[in-house]
Amino acid sequence: MKRRNQLMLGISLFVVVLSLIIHGLHRFTAFADGYQIIRGNVSAASPIMLTWIALLPVFCLLAAAVLYRMHPRSKHVPLLLTLTLTFSSMSMIAGGNGLVEYHFSIFMVLALIAYFRRIDLILVSTVLFAIQHFAGFFFAPALICGTTGYPFSILMIHAVFLILTSAALIIQISVQNKERQAASRREAEATTLITNVSQQIESLVGSLKTNTMHLQQAAVQSVEATNQIATAIAPIVHSADGQHQSMQQGTDQLHQINAAIATIQAKMARTATTTENMTKTALTGNEEMHLMDRRVEAMVESTNGLHTSVTAMASRSDKIQKILASLEAIAGQTNLLALNAAIEAARAGDAGRGFAVVATEVGHLAVQSRSYANEVTEVLQALIADTDQIKETAASYTTTLSENQQMTKRVRQTFADITQLVQEVEQSISSIQTARQGVGVQMLDIEQRMETTRTASLEVRHGIESTAASLEQQTTVQHEFETMTQSLGQMTSSLEQLVDELTNHIER
Repeated sequence: MKRRNQLMLGISLFVVVLSLIIHGLHRFTAFADGYQIIRGNVSAASPIMLTWIALLPVFCLLAAAVLYRMHPRSKHVPLLLTLTLTFSSMSMIAGGNGLVEYHFSIFMVLALIAYFRRIDLILVSTVLFAIQHFAGFFFAPALICGTTGYPFSILMIHAVFLILTSAALIIQISVQNKERQAASRREAEATTLITNVSQQIESLVGSLKTNTMHLQQAAVQSVEATNQIATAIAPIVHSADGQHQSMQQGTDQLHQINAAIATIQAKMARTATTTENMTKTALTGNEEMHLMDRRVEAMVESTNGLHTSVTAMASRSDKIQKILASLEAIAGQTNLLALNAAIEAARAGDAGRGFAVVATEVGHLAVQSRSYANEVTEVLQALIADTDQIKETAASYTTTLSENQQMTKRVRQTFADITQLVQEVEQSISSIQTARQGVGVQMLDIEQRMETTRTASLEVRHGIESTAASLEQQTTVQHEFETMTQSLGQMTSSLEQLVDELTNHIER
């Protein structure tokens, strides 16, 4: 678009200059005066009008130049250039005094406008030319035809050919645009296809280059590994003999291990029998501890009953002591009453002598009752002391029984733990016996494999010797492979350069 606008801007400048030249020739020289006289053409326009008609395309050209300078790819630049070319053709016709020869500039302008490949611009120019011809024929025929007597039918011939020319150009532009669109689609598809192929080739080249490097590295490493293998084969051959001897010694040691395992099996069987006896003994002890625990619980209950009885006895002793205190008080009062009665009997004389004897006996009974009460009190205090001692002993016995009960529980738990551990040991022994049987089978299998390995070691020795001979040939082949890898790397670089050139061509 930018280059097309630039080119048409230069062509429009040339057409405008050509229009001004025609104006100068016909206004300031006698150019074609004789021809105009023969044809009867006259100039009916004023110089001022002709000047404005000459300057109109100049103004349009200046506007197009300014817009192009600001926006080189603007779509309005072709419109301004179309107006410039159209008005330049009109200026040539008017400046040339309407000579028919200057009407050919219309077809030149339409041909130039067709370069933009835009139908709307053709239509704009055609409409302007049609307006020029019809308006000029009725209002200023001298500017269009150079005379006032120009036939309208001849003017219609101009219009018809103008329309036919425009229609032909429109058809050509339409067909060309369709062909260009189809070509653009095909070019876009081809470009896309080439781009995809280029990308795939580039990816392939990258992969090929990477694989070539890996192959080259692998070739070098393979050569080094081959050399190392060749170096390491000699000790391997030497060690194969030692391995054969070691296999024989290993077979002998396996026989000794089998004998030791049989001995262990016998000891484990005896251990299993002992463990079963221990389990039975532990279960018996656990049952006896249960029985002892129940007896201790019964003794604790009996001791608790004894403690209750002793407590009740102590309470009753306190009540008896209170009663004896009351009896002692009653005896004191009785003795006092007997003394008072003796005094009264003495006062009564002979009449109270019998009463005095009774009072004396009552006093003796009171003294005797106090004496008995004191003795009972002493016995009761001793009984209370014994009861307290029994109470303390019962409490201590209860505490001891509780401790024995706790100890019995711990011992019972210990027996339970021992029983569980013995059972676990019994299970472990059973597992060991089972494992020993499996080990015996495996040892026989190992012994057979040792024999097979001993035989195979001899075969390996022969195979290593043949491998050593093959490694020499492989080294030669690997050197050739390394040379081929280098050639492949060079071909990959050449292909990569071709892909870069194709990519740059597509971008251009």
